[in-house]
Amino acid sequence: MNWWKAIEPYIFILFPVVVVIAAVATLRHGKRARQTWQTLAQTYGLNYTPPGKAELLSKKAAIAFQDPGEINGVLEGLAFRLYIAIYGTSKDRRVFTIMSLEIPNLPHGLTLYHENAFLGFTKMIGAQDVKIGDEEFDKAFMIKGENADQVRAWLSDERRQALLREIGDEPDVDIREGCLRFEVRGVCDNREVLDKALAQMRAMIPYLKG
Repeated sequence: MNWWKAIEPYIFILFPVVVVIAAVATLRHGKRARQTWQTLAQTYGLNYTPPGKAELLSKKAAIAFQDPGEINGVLEGLAFRLYIAIYGTSKDRRVFTIMSLEIPNLPHGLTLYHENAFLGFTKMIGAQDVKIGDEEFDKAFMIKGENADQVRAWLSDERRQALLREIGDEPDVDIREGCLRFEVRGVCDNREVLDKALAQMRAMIPYLKG
């Protein structure tokens, strides 16, 4: 174990340095995220709320130095929100950036997800799924709802074409909890990513109203 004796002094010296570097990176990320969200809100005429003081034992304490705050407002007549959601605790904690646009008069329980390997498997073992009868659309999305007839009526040909065109190739965008919803892992401070998601939502607004 001579090698350990040789490097041991350096480990105790380098460890605090690594911690400080990580802390500085976290602070810079948080500052960048807040600046990005604030300018995003200003660009689109939305309301930006800076992060408040996180309670020591709250979920927000886990991202206290990265918390970008929240954006709320009305985007072309529909309620808009950009926020951070934290699920789980300790080692299972997961942080997501969520952008949502409320959809009026949506059939109760309607959810629309992008098809993937896991969802395809759940179809095979009997997960409830509403078939629209449009081969391209049914292949691209998993659709669920409490009333299949209402779901099919809402997903008109015009809406289906718009959904395929605007979010057909965007696995981070779906419809659930009454909203058109963009969700990405972590605290997103990338203006280009947020602008793209917001642009897709704006493009969908004419097809979501009414």
